[in-house]
Amino acid sequence: MRQSDWPDDLAVVVLLPDALLGTGVERLGEGLLSLGARPVRVRSVLLDASHAAAFYRGRPRSKTSEKGRQFGGILTRRLFALDSSLVVLLQQQTDPGDGTSLSRRLHDIKGPSAYLQLRPGSLRALSRTSDRCLSLVHTPDDAEDAAATAALFFDAPTATATTDGLAGYADEAWTVVQDCRSLLPMSFDVSRYAIVVCSLLRCVALSLADGTPRSQAALARLMRVRRTLVEWLAEKAIEAPDDERERFGRLIEGLARDGRALEAAVAPELVASVAALLALADYDLERADFVVAEFTRHGLHLNDAEIHALSTLMTFFDD
Repeated sequence: MRQSDWPDDLAVVVLLPDALLGTGVERLGEGLLSLGARPVRVRSVLLDASHAAAFYRGRPRSKTSEKGRQFGGILTRRLFALDSSLVVLLQQQTDPGDGTSLSRRLHDIKGPSAYLQLRPGSLRALSRTSDRCLSLVHTPDDAEDAAATAALFFDAPTATATTDGLAGYADEAWTVVQDCRSLLPMSFDVSRYAIVVCSLLRCVALSLADGTPRSQAALARLMRVRRTLVEWLAEKAIEAPDDERERFGRLIEGLARDGRALEAAVAPELVASVAALLALADYDLERADFVVAEFTRHGLHLNDAEIHALSTLMTFFDD
């Protein structure tokens, strides 16, 4: 898409792994409220050096820091390898009144990445650990950059900007975006079964946010399932193993009772993973490896602790 074709009311922001691992997506969303914009499409991706090259189009990774120019490429690749990133398409909802494009105002509110230069009120100032290559977000510099970045991840973004599943859930839009990387908490109090619930939640949230036109019935089902999964995770795990297994079983039974409808509602590339997660009778290590491979193939990173939790649960589910 040429710069002249990129609408002033659209912008792209890439939420980087440090933002997702720091569970800061909702806070970033709150910071974006001042722009009068809301998320309309989301894609989970595993970024690599080719993406960095595309983002910066041969320009210096750091314009002011000699160390940034020397080590920025290395540290950026390490950042990308930490986890998935979420590419979010934003759409303007209120008229800014000053004639500036959403892409330009998004770039301006991002703020400097260097910790010692953090600007109060900027997005990067929301984090106390933001620093150069660990800088929470990437935003294109202008309309030309925005068009090029969007083309890497979305098909015809302008055509689908208003037909997404987030449109009807404006109040929950950023919580849905955060659920697109539902992170397994590391705590003694977390349920043994939480890894499956978190994985299902990611699939459902990404399906709500992928911008694919769906029937109202399918969207409503996805949102009901999302809320059910969120509520289950919020409940305290039961100490008695048999009772906690029963609690998990009731959840999966409720989802699987109409499983074909759920599988029909989620994004096509996630159907196989959802089916594998719901099929408790087929749980084994091979099935766990399949889910990990499918997630990775479609840009959903699982960290080592999550892979271990999923693998041991599916292998020893009946032990």
